[in-house]
Amino acid sequence: MKNQRLKNTFKYVLAIGIIVLAFFLLKLSKPVGDGIRSGLALSANVIIPSLFPFMVLASFISFSFISEKLSSLLSPITTKVFGLPKQMGAVLLMSFVGGYPVGARMLSGMVESKKISGQTAERMLCFCVNAGPSFILSAIGASMLGSIQLGVILFSSHVLASLTVGFLLARFRTPSPQPAHAPNTAQPLYAAFVSAVCSSASSVISICAFIVLFSGMIAFGNSTGLFLGLSKFLHTLIPFGSAAFWEGLITGILEVTTGCARLAESGAVGASTVVLISFFLSFGSLSIIFQIMFCFKGLSVSMKPFLISRFVCGVLSAVFAFLLLKIFGEGIVAVAAGMKAIFVLPGPVQIITILCMLGMCSILLMSVNKS
Repeated sequence: MKNQRLKNTFKYVLAIGIIVLAFFLLKLSKPVGDGIRSGLALSANVIIPSLFPFMVLASFISFSFISEKLSSLLSPITTKVFGLPKQMGAVLLMSFVGGYPVGARMLSGMVESKKISGQTAERMLCFCVNAGPSFILSAIGASMLGSIQLGVILFSSHVLASLTVGFLLARFRTPSPQPAHAPNTAQPLYAAFVSAVCSSASSVISICAFIVLFSGMIAFGNSTGLFLGLSKFLHTLIPFGSAAFWEGLITGILEVTTGCARLAESGAVGASTVVLISFFLSFGSLSIIFQIMFCFKGLSVSMKPFLISRFVCGVLSAVFAFLLLKIFGEGIVAVAAGMKAIFVLPGPVQIITILCMLGMCSILLMSVNKS
C-alpha cells in the first residue's frame, strides 16, 4: 500500500512538472527557438559534413565482403593485442575512423546476425565508441579552436585512451562463447551501397535530432538561469577555472558538440579548455550515450560496462591531453587563444536547405523496400 502511494505521488509530481515545463517552453519560445536553430547549425556545419561520408563508408564495408578481407588483414592485432575474434578487425578500425555511432551500429548488426556473442559486444563497446578524425581535426580543432594542431593532440589523446581501455580489458577478460558457424551475410556491392546510404541517413537523422533537442534544452537551461546558477555554485564549491568553464562542463555533459562549441565561443582557449574538451570527446555526452543504448534495444547486451567505460575513457583522455599539451602544445594553445572560432550560425535560407535535406533523407528511407 505504501509503495502504491509513493508511485501515485510520483506520477502526480511528474504530471505537474510536465505542465510547468510546457508553460515555460511557451513563455521562453524565442530563446528555445534560438537553441533549436543553433542545433540545426551544428548539424549542417559540423555533423553532416564530417560524419555522413564516413558512416556510409563504414556501413558499406560492414555490409559487403570487404569486412571479411579487412578483418583477416588485421587479425594479428585483433586477436593478440585485444583478445577479440579475428572477424572484428573491420569493426575495430572503423570505430576509430567513422565516428561515434559507427562502431556501435556495426556491433549491434553483428549481434543481430549472430556473428558475435553479446559478451563480445559488451567488451568492445567499452573502447569502440569514438569520435572520428574528421570531427576532431576539422570541426573541433580547425573550426572551433582555430588550430589543427590542437585537433591532432585531441585525437591522439582520444585514441590513446580507448586503446588503453581495450588493451587492459584484453588482459583481464573472461573467455566468452562465440557462434559456432557465423552466417555469411555479405551483400553484393550494389546492394551494400544502397543499404549503407539508407542506414547512414537514418543514423544521421537520429544524431541531428538529438543535437537539436539537446540544444533546445541547453537554451532553456540558460534562459531560465538554471545553468548559470549551477555553474556559479560549482565554481564556488570548487574554485577552479571560471563560471564559464563550469557552464561549458554542464553543457558538454548533455551534448558534446554543443559543449565544445560553447567552450570555443567563450574566447578562453586555454589548457584547461582543451583538457575538458578531451574529456567530453571520450565521455561522449548523454546524447551519444542514449543513441548507443538505442542501437542495442532488444538485444542481450548489458550497458553497464559501457556506461562505466565512458567515465574511465574520459578521464584517461583528459590525462593524455594534459601530458601532450605539456610536451608539445604550450605554444599552440597560446596561438589558438588569440584566434576566434570560425563556427557561424546559418541564415534562414540555410536553415530551410537543412530541413529540406533532412526531409529528402526521410523520404528516401520511407520509399526503400525493407528487403
